[in-house]
Amino acid sequence: MAETYSNIRVDNGVRRIGVNDDGEYIELSVNDVQLTERFAGLLQWFDKKSAEIDEEGSKLAEKYGEDATIEDENGINTDMVVDVAALRTAVYKECCERIDGVFGKDTCRKVFGNVLPDDVLLMEFFEQISPVLEKLAAERGEKIKLKYQRGKKAKQRTKAQLIEAYAGK
Repeated sequence: MAETYSNIRVDNGVRRIGVNDDGEYIELSVNDVQLTERFAGLLQWFDKKSAEIDEEGSKLAEKYGEDATIEDENGINTDMVVDVAALRTAVYKECCERIDGVFGKDTCRKVFGNVLPDDVLLMEFFEQISPVLEKLAAERGEKIKLKYQRGKKAKQRTKAQLIEAYAGK
């Protein structure tokens, strides 16, 4: 068995963000250059889907027409309620899948528990995670600034210098 010649460790910038009272967390990396893009895409998708829900709601009202006002003995048009609920359920399930895609597996379960969140809970999550992402971006900017300051830059080797050193020249 070969001996370990050397060890290196790179700070991957992973930060833990607590998301519930059970001590569970999600992990986000300061160095994940796609995180902002994925989050912005999620917000755009959510806005688009919210508009679609409103549009579909109007279509359902048209579909039921005068029947939309027909109520059961409890004063509720159950057919229309079921159709609207099914639409919202499908969108919110997909939203949770997308949140898990952006922030990691089981994020929705960790954040919302075993319930399918509605638009109010989803917006609360977006509002709370946004400042966290801004802080991560600021931390990344500061790391880059410190790493590439003029005085320190002279100490870093170029790609060509690294290749020469590796080749033993």
